[in-house]
Amino acid sequence: ATGNINTKIVNEGGLEPLCRLLLSEDHEVLREVTACMCNLSLGDENKFEITKSGAVAPLISLIQSEDSIVAHFACECLANLAEMTDNQAFIAREGAVTPCITTMRSRHIEVQRESGRL
Repeated sequence: ATGNINTKIVNEGGLEPLCRLLLSEDHEVLREVTACMCNLSLGDENKFEITKSGAVAPLISLIQSEDSIVAHFACECLANLAEMTDNQAFIAREGAVTPCITTMRSRHIEVQRESGRL
């Protein structure tokens, strides 16, 4: 059932406001929006749409967040998106490689684990 809700959110234009929220300076907003994007990125049917929505660049910035929850969800979302071969080159072109390597050195194991999936 969750997959249907996630697909509906994407199909009905939910990515545009979510991408705007990825630019928030409020840590609570960032925790919630990165968790939401992570959930949306679980469905193969959404991965390409998320990648082309403009979410990748802000997610790359957020993997370096001092807030380990934000960094974890941002890493997990990018790793989920990168499961599609077609998205991998785009994510790399957006500049994910160096921040990802840096993030692998995080003191938070959950952030290390997800960045290692990229």
